Amino acid sequence: MFYIIFLVFLDSIRSLKGKIPSEQAGITIEGDNKWLTLMKKSIQYQKANPQ
Repeated sequence: MFYIIFLVFLDSIRSLKGKIPSEQAGITIEGDNKWLTLMKKSIQYQKANPQ
């Protein structure tokens, strides 16, 4: 699961001209520590959208 998250949100792919797949789709993750930013956004989303 973590490898898929890494590939989609954090790993740049040459065929996408240096962009990661999520950036190509218009999803941006800013900050020096992208893992931390991704976790914070996930927590914010879960708090705003409880199930």
